[in-house]
Amino acid sequence: HLTWLRERICYALGVYGNLTETRRPATEVVRRHPFFELRYAKRASLVLLPALYESGRPCLVRKRAIWQEYAARHSLLR
Repeated sequence: HLTWLRERICYALGVYGNLTETRRPATEVVRRHPFFELRYAKRASLVLLPALYESGRPCLVRKRAIWQEYAARHSLLR
């Protein structure tokens, strides 16, 4: 799913994310599965975040507020 999502974002916005795998150590009792993350560099984030938190789009309000505060501090809002 993350590979598909990375391709869609790259096609739509022209930014390419990095897919990382993290493995946690297993114990005698618990066998742990790896988890995966889609990560973007700062410049890519400056393209991706305005698209994600565009006014009127569904999102977590608290996350949009963090983005808007950051964008206002750095004069990124239009």
